[in-house]
Amino acid sequence: MGQGLSTIKRIKRKRSLTNQRSVESDTDSNSNNSALQEHEITSIYSTYLRGLFNSEFSAPIEDVLILNGKILETAALKYPNSEFIGLDLNPLPPTIIPKNTKFIKGDLQSLPYEDEEFDFLKTGELQVEFTEVEYKNAIDEMIRVTKRGGWIEINEPDIYPLRHAPNYARIVESFYGLLALKGISVMTEKLQYLLYSTNNLQDIQFDSKTINIGPKGGELGNQCAEIYTIYFRDLYGQALADHLGLSFEEYLQTLWKNAEEEINNSCVEVKCFRFWGQKK
Repeated sequence: MGQGLSTIKRIKRKRSLTNQRSVESDTDSNSNNSALQEHEITSIYSTYLRGLFNSEFSAPIEDVLILNGKILETAALKYPNSEFIGLDLNPLPPTIIPKNTKFIKGDLQSLPYEDEEFDFLKTGELQVEFTEVEYKNAIDEMIRVTKRGGWIEINEPDIYPLRHAPNYARIVESFYGLLALKGISVMTEKLQYLLYSTNNLQDIQFDSKTINIGPKGGELGNQCAEIYTIYFRDLYGQALADHLGLSFEEYLQTLWKNAEEEINNSCVEVKCFRFWGQKK
């Protein structure tokens, strides 16, 4: 991968890895349209998280990236001496990407790298893909390829409304029901415990932010609403309708329409969590 030198000591080329999981639609997971929607969510979600937490990342890795390292997106331009990798089941990189960025196809259950290769790994939204056992395996795999003293960081949203929003809440409950059929449950409350239970991380921390979905949340709220629209209307709309015993048209004209009104006119608040820890 090449090497970088400081004026004090020889420093190996440092890396960081971003994994951005795809969202798989039950109804059309292999279609190009679905893959494009997944990529659209990834792009919007990255911008949304950056604005919500006012940073690309919370782990203290700024010095590593400035010197020379390996994150992705706008960070690639901000840190030209670093190398950035995007890992996805369906990688759809932008047409134009920085020279220090590349996208590969891969799975967090088995990362295609040797032990202790990376200084920083950043991922998120795994709880809609993995069972608890698979999530723990993914964390173990992230730790495996992280160097001692390196960091991992995970972003996970809690999409259930904090305030009264019955139509939006029903959609979320139905979505959780679909996940439960696959043996998947929401991991937000357990994630910090899972990180501690590895016994391989120290200085484990977390931060959380509350956001109003839609216009009342400003630009970030509108970005959040756009993400959930792609999720609950475009990607999962048909599956949710089937789960509720509705036609897709009935779902759009009743439950989804009412949920949109709540988002546009009420305070529909959700939380987003960020966890990070250092490998011992």
